[in-house]
Amino acid sequence: MDFNRYGIALEIEENYSVGEILNIRLCNELESCAEIKGLVCNLTSTDDGYRIGIRFESENNQATSVAMLLLERVVMGLAS
Repeated sequence: MDFNRYGIALEIEENYSVGEILNIRLCNELESCAEIKGLVCNLTSTDDGYRIGIRFESENNQATSVAMLLLERVVMGLAS
């Protein structure tokens, strides 16, 4: 998994279309979750499925910026 507050890249088994909007729910080991919409920007076939690049979709305002920082913290909790 490659993640930052602007998007995420994942290896998955499902096939999606570039341009498709996904509803994404990310949770850490403490079950703290964040939900956000994401735009499929790229998709590459791999031996085990697909590598998908998703750009998070959000309104450009201060509240959204704070929410994205919190989302980043939730996900980084997954890595620890």
